[in-house]
This record gives sequence, C-alpha cells and structure tokens, in this order.
Amino acid sequence: MSSYRGNKKKPEYWFSIPRDKVDQLYAFFVQWTPDIYGDEEDMDPEQRGFVVFDEDDLDAESSIEICDEHFASIQKIRKDWELSNALPPRTIGYPWTLVYSSENHGFSLKTLYRNMQGLDSPVLIVVEDTNGHVFGAVTNCPLKMSDHFYGTGESFLYTFYPDFKIFHWSGDNNFFLKGNQESLAIGSGQGYFGLWFDGDLYHGRSQRCDTFDNDILTEKEDFCVKAFEAWAFV
Repeated sequence: MSSYRGNKKKPEYWFSIPRDKVDQLYAFFVQWTPDIYGDEEDMDPEQRGFVVFDEDDLDAESSIEICDEHFASIQKIRKDWELSNALPPRTIGYPWTLVYSSENHGFSLKTLYRNMQGLDSPVLIVVEDTNGHVFGAVTNCPLKMSDHFYGTGESFLYTFYPDFKIFHWSGDNNFFLKGNQESLAIGSGQGYFGLWFDGDLYHGRSQRCDTFDNDILTEKEDFCVKAFEAWAFV
C-alpha cells in the first residue's frame, strides 16, 4: 500500500469467485452500493448483455416474437429485482432454491410443510391467482404446523397489484404465522387474516390485518390460486 502514498492512484483489489456465484455477488454490490453501480436502466443495452439487431435483419413475424419474449422477461426480472431489494439482509449472497411448486408438487399444504422440514432460512412465497395477480409473503423462517403463532417482525406481505407494495410489521401484535393441516395464516388480528390458504392451497383470502396493516393483496378478498411457489435461500 505504500506505493500509493506518493501518487493519486487508487488501490485495486483483485479476487476470483466461482462463475455460478457471479449473480449473487452482483446483487450484493447493487444492494449495498447503489450509488456506485447505479440504475441498470441507465446502462447501454450492449453493456447489459443485449444484442442490438438492425430492423432489416428481422422479418415482421420474428420481430413480434422477440418483442413478446423480451417484454415478458423484463417484467419478470423487474418483479424479481424489486423483491430482491426487499428481502432480509441475511438472504443476500444465497441462491434462490425452489422448495415447493404447485406445478411440480400439486396443490397440498401438507407437502409444503414436508418440503420445508430441516430448512433454516427465510422463505419467499409467490402466489398467482386465477385473475393473474401476483402477491405473497416473506417469512423469517420455514412454515410449519403449530398450535400457536410463531415468527418475527422480519416477515412481511407484498403485492404487485396494482403496483408493487410491501407491508411490513406494524408492531400492533405478533400474529405472524400459524398453520395446521387445514389452513395456513400469515398475519392476523380481530378475526381477519392478511393472507390465508386452505389445506389444498387452492382457495385463499386476503384481508386487512393488524399485524401488517396491509391492503387486500389482490383484486378480491376471496381468490383461487393458479400457482403457488415457495423459495428458500440456501
């Protein structure tokens, strides 16, 4: 370091990481130093890994297909990115691991509990209802059956309907999580549930609750589930 004392050069630090950990490292840098890395929307498309085509290189049909794919991907990345910024700090650097998916495992609350046995990680729950609205919760710990409420204020509810919004712990009560074979509740108070599912994970309900002082997370209070996923960070 003494070689830098007599000039204006800044020290450089070189290190190597496994290729499969690059995305997690980049997410960590942007999470904690956004002033340095800036908004990805300000970057040149080629710097972000996009290939720019001339209009003459594409026929009309292929252009439409590429645009449809592009905007679908951007929408998904945008949602994932907003969620990434909201996740508890102790999830940073860990890959997202799909623990349960209704597509892969069927609609079953029992299977959801079983797949989380032995985990020690926050859990991201992503729900899409039959109206196409996406919402869910982040819990500070894996879901389990319990006679009493459990969890901490690290848990929160979120929705993308009509815009992305997070509902953190209000501090009014500690009714974060409670589940049995017949139902799962996230947030409660005075007989209302922030997010509730039946034992088949097919019928759900979202109401304003004291735990998170949340809005209804989707268009209607009662909804049917089109897709249900649970992600851990391990």
